[in-house]
Amino acid sequence: MEVLLKREDMVEVISHPDTDDKLRQKLVTAKSILEFAHQELSLPDNGSYQHYSDLNRPYLVWNVIATPELSMEPKKWCYIFLGCLSYRGFFKENAAKAYAKTLEQDGFEVYVGGVSAYSTLGWLKDPVINTMLNREDWELARLIFHELAHQLFYVSDDTDFNEAFADAVSRIGLDKWLQAQSPETRASVQEIIHQEDMFINIIMNYRKKLVSLYATGKSEKDMTEDKTQILNSLKLTLQSRMQDWSSKSRYQTWLDGDVNNARLAIVSTYRSLLPNFMSLYDETGENLSYFYSISKEASKCSAAQRREYLAMKLNNISPCERL
Repeated sequence: MEVLLKREDMVEVISHPDTDDKLRQKLVTAKSILEFAHQELSLPDNGSYQHYSDLNRPYLVWNVIATPELSMEPKKWCYIFLGCLSYRGFFKENAAKAYAKTLEQDGFEVYVGGVSAYSTLGWLKDPVINTMLNREDWELARLIFHELAHQLFYVSDDTDFNEAFADAVSRIGLDKWLQAQSPETRASVQEIIHQEDMFINIIMNYRKKLVSLYATGKSEKDMTEDKTQILNSLKLTLQSRMQDWSSKSRYQTWLDGDVNNARLAIVSTYRSLLPNFMSLYDETGENLSYFYSISKEASKCSAAQRREYLAMKLNNISPCERL
C-alpha cells in the first residue's frame, strides 16, 4: 500500500521544476528503457513503470534465504496465489534480521539481502522506485527487462524456473539495448558482464562440490570440516581471480559477508537454469517471439518436464510430451 500510495505520474515528476536534475535524468532514462522494452522486446505494456514512488529507504524489501547447515536445498515459504518461494520478503530490514535470527536458532544458515524491485506479475501497475535508480543506466535497463519478463507468465512453486527465464530475457534485452549505445559503453558493459559470469560460474562450481559432499553420507563432523575447506577455497579462488578486474569493487561486499549455503543457494536460484534458457533462445534462431512462446508452453508442464525440455534440443515434440 505504501508503494502504491506514493506513486506519482512520472511525466509530471520529470516536468516539475523542483525535481532534482539527477533524478529527472534517471526518470527520463527509465522512460526510454520502458519504451524500448515495449517496442523492441514485446514486453507487457500495461501501465507498469509509468509512475514513480520515493520510499526514502535504500531497498524496497529485504529477502531472507535459509538452508540447513548441511544441505543446499533452500527452505520454502508458501503464499496464496504465488505458491511456494525459496525466500521470504520483509518491508523492514529489522524485521527481516529478527526473523533470520529465529531461523538461525532453529539450526538454519541464513542470508538477508536487500532487493531493489519486485514484480506484482501484472496484477498492479508497478512503479519505478527510488531504490531502482542508484545504478548505472544499463543496470536499470536489465532490471526493468527482468521485472517485466515476470509478467509474461509465472509458474507456482518453481522459483528457479521463473527467475532464470526473467534473467534470460533481461540478458537478451540488454544485449539488444547496448547495440544502440556508444562502442565505448558497449565494450565496458560487456567486460563487466563477462567478469560477472566468471564470478558466478566459480560460485556455481563450488556449490556443486558442496552438493556432492552432502550426498556422501559422511559423518556430520567430517562433512562440516570438508564444508569449511570448500568455502575457504571458494573465497580464495574468487579473490585471486578478480584481482585485475575492472569491476572488482562490485563483488567485494559479497566476499566480505558470511559465505554460507544460503548465499550460494540464492545465486543458484537465479542462475542454475539460465544457460539452458540462453541455449533455447539460440536454438530458436534468436527469435524472441518464438522463445517466449515455447518458454510459456514449457511453464505449463511439470517441474521435471520443464527441466528435461530445457536440457534437450528443440524438435516438434511438445515440452510436456518429453517425458
